[in-house]
Amino acid sequence: MDFSPTATGAHNPTPAAFSGIGVSSVTLNWGPGANALLTTYYQSRVSSSTDFSGTTLSSVTVALSATFTGLLSNTSYYLNVSALNLTSVPTDPPVSLGTALTLPATAY
Repeated sequence: MDFSPTATGAHNPTPAAFSGIGVSSVTLNWGPGANALLTTYYQSRVSSSTDFSGTTLSSVTVALSATFTGLLSNTSYYLNVSALNLTSVPTDPPVSLGTALTLPATAY
């Protein structure tokens, strides 16, 4: 017999508009979908590559938003989020949250 832990899949979070766009930052937002509040973890990701193959920043949280800083100015970033089940398996494919363009830096 196999007594390894199993868990059902998490539900897809619902997309929401990103906010807090700045010269080097963006805040991703999403809804819980059918997931339980304050107990479901979400993995959000930001990448300058459409397929997330290059440099990707990631955050895991129970909150329904995540702020990413240290981004390059005047650069397009692709955004997505997945819910994690109880064994940390993400929903697949991730839910797209769109594309954000960071603001250009101002000359001094």
